[in-house]
Amino acid sequence: MRSVYENREITRQVLESLKEKFNCKGMSDREFLAWYKRNYLTGYEKTITIIEPNGTKTVVRVYP
Repeated sequence: MRSVYENREITRQVLESLKEKFNCKGMSDREFLAWYKRNYLTGYEKTITIIEPNGTKTVVRVYP
């Protein structure tokens, strides 16, 4: 059975504000999202989709 938490979405604007808040501007998106998942999300996430301002989506694998 799949968990509702396996796939999450985040906008680029929110991602950049979180990187700034945690002083992680130099990290890649994948590194930051994996760190953020371990520390602040449920831990069940397999992918996090970044929604860019132009509407395109980038899927980032954060599992394991």
